[in-house]
Amino acid sequence: MYPLSYDPHHRQYSLDVECPLALGYLEDFADPETAAGKHLRQAMETIQHLEISEPGFLLENHSIDSEFFDLQRIPVELMLDLRKQ
Repeated sequence: MYPLSYDPHHRQYSLDVECPLALGYLEDFADPETAAGKHLRQAMETIQHLEISEPGFLLENHSIDSEFFDLQRIPVELMLDLRKQ
C-alpha cells in the first residue's frame, strides 16, 4: 500500500510525507484516472476485505508503518469526497 497507511482503530488513511512522490500523490487522489487515484481506490477495496478477514494484519501493519514512516493523515474531507465518486 506504500506510501499509504491505514489506521484501523480510527479508520483513517495516512501518507508517508517523506516519500518523494507524496505531494503529487496527495494532489492526484481526487482524479480517479491518475495512478494515485487508482491506487487509493484499490487500497480502499482491499482494506474493506481485510477488515473482515484479517483485522490483526491491519493492526500490525499500521504499527510497523507508524514506527518507520513519517505519517500524515489524509484530510477526512478528501476521503469523504473520494467515497462519493
